[in-house]
Amino acid sequence: MSQYGLTLNAPIATNITAMKAAYEDPATGVAAIPAVAKVKCIGLFVDDTLATAGEAAIQTAGVAPAVAGGALNINDSVATDNQGRMVVAAGAGGEKVWCVGFARNAVTTAGDTVDILIHPHQVVI
Repeated sequence: MSQYGLTLNAPIATNITAMKAAYEDPATGVAAIPAVAKVKCIGLFVDDTLATAGEAAIQTAGVAPAVAGGALNINDSVATDNQGRMVVAAGAGGEKVWCVGFARNAVTTAGDTVDILIHPHQVVI
């Protein structure tokens, strides 16, 4: 898979799927695909990696392909669903939502590939 920006390696304890969000446990530094929606993520996993490999590459800057969790428009702030896919940042009025970055192309269907400008940030809905 092409890499277009800064990457780092992080330890993993479970198998990783490329093009999904990378959540890093602040207490242990172990990275995983988020199991909770709208969690603070540091970037996108670059390659499929088995937990036995010990660590995975995470792209933390630049533009990277990701798996969409639904329809996205260009420049949408994107958060994660509970499977590490990219979805429109949404929530209740006044809720703070952690975003991975911005969609750089439009997609219509879950499972489509969307380019993400990685820029972790928080928005208030």
